[in-house]
Amino acid sequence: MNKPMISLLRSVFCLLILFGLLISSLMPTMLIALAVIGIAAWLLPRLWTADRIQADWRIQDQFAGDIKRAMRLRVEKEFDQANAILNSLLKRDPEWPEALFLKAQVMWEGFGNVGSAKSYLEKIMRMQERNNKELLGMANSLYQELSEIEKT
Repeated sequence: MNKPMISLLRSVFCLLILFGLLISSLMPTMLIALAVIGIAAWLLPRLWTADRIQADWRIQDQFAGDIKRAMRLRVEKEFDQANAILNSLLKRDPEWPEALFLKAQVMWEGFGNVGSAKSYLEKIMRMQERNNKELLGMANSLYQELSEIEKT
């Protein structure tokens, strides 16, 4: 559901609550008013938070499928497609360590670009607080390997 629709529904349900309260004071049975208030009270909190749930997801959570696809494409040696996906992901979050590491691998394995691969690895190593130790170790290891290749 898009944001304008959610906003419209919120407004409608707020009006229904007010209408229900007004009717309940005028009607002796109050059955209809209580039903309206009950439905509106049940729906309003769900509508109020619906658009915020996705906004709270991390970019990594939203695009986990894309990074898995890029990994698969790298294994299948479809480097151009993997690179396009990674460019899109890094545009959304330029400091996503896993995407940076995969980008370094694609730049080296697919395009033979040692300098570019090393620059992505350096960025990972500078962001140590965001990295898990395993990823940092892999980045350091690949960086050392590329440095040795660069010397020859």
